[in-house]
Amino acid sequence: MLLTDRPFTTLMLRKGYYKIREPLFITKSIQVIGVEEGVEIDTKHVLNICRLPKFTFSVDIDPEKDIQVHFENINFVDGGGQINVSDNSVATFYKCNFSNGQKGCASFPKCKGDKGCINQLNCKLDFQLSLSESFDNKSIGEVGFAGICVSVGGTAYVDMCVFDRCGGGGVLSCGKTAFLEIRNCTICNMRQMGIEAREGGEIIAINNLISGNQFHGVVIGPNRYGNISGNTIQGNGAEGIWCGGILDGHGKIKMSEECASRAILNDNIIRQNGLSGISLDGGYFEVKGNRIFSNWLWGMMVKSRSYSYILGNDISENKCGGIRIGHNYTAAVFIDGNTIRDHIGPGIYLMKSIDNLLKKSENKFFKVPVGNGEIFGESRKPFIYSTNLIEDNERGIQHPKHTFPLIEAYCFCRNISQHLKSCSRCKKANYCSKECQKTHWIKHKHICKLLHESYVVEIKMCDTKPNKSGGPPEDREAYTINLMSFSNKLVGIGNGSPPDKNSSKRFIVKILSGREYGYYDPYKNLMVYDQTVTFDILLSNPKLYHLCNECGVLAGEKLTVKKIFCWASFKNNGKIICFHTDNLPPLQTW
Repeated sequence: MLLTDRPFTTLMLRKGYYKIREPLFITKSIQVIGVEEGVEIDTKHVLNICRLPKFTFSVDIDPEKDIQVHFENINFVDGGGQINVSDNSVATFYKCNFSNGQKGCASFPKCKGDKGCINQLNCKLDFQLSLSESFDNKSIGEVGFAGICVSVGGTAYVDMCVFDRCGGGGVLSCGKTAFLEIRNCTICNMRQMGIEAREGGEIIAINNLISGNQFHGVVIGPNRYGNISGNTIQGNGAEGIWCGGILDGHGKIKMSEECASRAILNDNIIRQNGLSGISLDGGYFEVKGNRIFSNWLWGMMVKSRSYSYILGNDISENKCGGIRIGHNYTAAVFIDGNTIRDHIGPGIYLMKSIDNLLKKSENKFFKVPVGNGEIFGESRKPFIYSTNLIEDNERGIQHPKHTFPLIEAYCFCRNISQHLKSCSRCKKANYCSKECQKTHWIKHKHICKLLHESYVVEIKMCDTKPNKSGGPPEDREAYTINLMSFSNKLVGIGNGSPPDKNSSKRFIVKILSGREYGYYDPYKNLMVYDQTVTFDILLSNPKLYHLCNECGVLAGEKLTVKKIFCWASFKNNGKIICFHTDNLPPLQTW
């Protein structure tokens, strides 16, 4: 019987561990079904699903025109290789579990060359070099491989599956005509992003839980299309959704229209991610009907020639503000019918053309062409319609006890219930379940004590470092470069009387959250100084980190660095610095 005339092959597997010892190519249609629970397949090197050309066969046969493969109720285990789908092949996966894919650095994108690193020399060097950069979101670490990769000519459909701690990301669509559709799945705990489409690949993601991944939840770009609808995207280490790729990736201020991406982002819940909820960075986007709240930076970032229709979204309680429009050149942005509310910072912030930190400090950035006749720094004003409800923003500095929802029926994950339980310690935070409380405790534990009326944060001066903000740049620590050139808008800076280390008298200090656009890191260095700048230190303290980021206001360029003023005093003849959180001083001009 000819190969092409054989019936569709079905493998029925019982519970067991099946190890594929050599690289495997599936070159004819087959379905593999686990008829019992506990069917585990170790793909070891790689599992390729592809249509091989005729000349690769040792006999004279015509291979199938299209390879169709179906997996059901299979566990692809940790340590196994990536599953690749390409070359006129269609693969479907139903009720499968994935932990496979060759592993990257365990702490990507914040690898320091420590335990779990696979290239310690390079990662340690990259980490040290990153300390001198103005922005704090450089990705450091060796990347791994996704559980499923669909490449040129491949198609995959994934339904009711679980992706947990794959070697790199969860699923990847990469290459011209690559297509992946994923529905009703859980994608969590990835070393990199949960879902990604780039370089010609397309992806449709509907009704998935994309949670706790170390990098972005969803990535569309460069040069890609995605339809991301009805998903819950929460607790990821970087952006909830990042779309773009138009900017040159080699340090040049150039844009390539060929790398622009396109995405439909509708009806998603995007919450509690480590950078912004959605970041649009060059392309054509529809953002409609999403709930975007409690993200660590902004609800939305729009920049780099992003043509955007932002319609009917509920954007609330993000730490920096609602929507920030950066340098967007001639791209039109329509903001219509949204509710933008309850932010310490602005509801909508528009960055002025030719007005940013780099241009103020380095004249070479004036009138720099970036492509298509456009000049670096120019921006078209967005269309903001009267149908938007924009209220209770620009709240300013708040005490921690005022940052919790006023409506007591809301819990941490914003479910509405009449049967919420409160934190046994502070009695302020509400939860709908033990899982809800467990998820929140990672961050809440640092600010919980600050909710007590008379709590004091004490730090030994020997655990701090001198900052030298007022000194010349060459005398500063590497990680403060480009941050502390005092503006003439800071009225009163350098004036007043220096604090007395031998006295317990309280004085006001300013706490700054660090470098721009940094990942959530409660142990990062904070800058603390008084009005005279004679007391000027760097320190690390999770409670003060949360106090500044959750209760402070935007500083300087109103990007992401936050500031808060706090009462402080010395103890034990200056050996200990105390921060008093029972009440906060008025906002200072310096």
